[in-house]
Amino acid sequence: GICIVKESNADSLELILGIKDLNKTDSFKIENISNNKISITGNDQRGLLYGVGKFLRECSFGDNEFDLCKWNVFSAPAKPVRGMYFATHFHNYYNDAPVQAIQEYVEDLALWGCNAVNVWYDMHHYNGIDDPAAQEMIKKLKVILHAAKKIGLQPCIGTLANEAYSTTPEHLKSTPPQSAHYGVEICPSIPEGMELILKLRREMLEAFKEV
Repeated sequence: GICIVKESNADSLELILGIKDLNKTDSFKIENISNNKISITGNDQRGLLYGVGKFLRECSFGDNEFDLCKWNVFSAPAKPVRGMYFATHFHNYYNDAPVQAIQEYVEDLALWGCNAVNVWYDMHHYNGIDDPAAQEMIKKLKVILHAAKKIGLQPCIGTLANEAYSTTPEHLKSTPPQSAHYGVEICPSIPEGMELILKLRREMLEAFKEV
């Protein structure tokens, strides 16, 4: 365990952090051992992180001091996946925000119990993977996923099955009422279209393989 000591008037606080088998993935336990000693135990590294987040939220912070969360609790997630999707298109927040701000938000989500971060490389407005704007977006998305991975969260990427770039040949386009949304999706029932879908999927996975 790690012992953190904070001076506070006449007394000191001992905050003991540790990892121990609690029989439930991502679970944690907070125990008030004594007036000035609190233990936070995680079943694993993420559980410990979630326990620290819960502890911090229950404390009251003021000028140069804080009131401690002093109660015993055991918490375990009800679901194995607790993810957040960062939409990065149409100039929404995650599209335009500074990467550092998004990285800090990933850390905040972890303290709230999130265990997965999902992004989507939206292709329809680029003319190909070598488009400078596409390369810039891929770079940004990888930074977000690396931030998640660094603190033990699961990096995820989503895609549309027949997603494509703005340069999709007209004769390969899927048209309503089939699966077309942006008007550049590829029709998989055309053999040449399926070949192009697989080519684009391989390109995307290759670009993100490091995360």
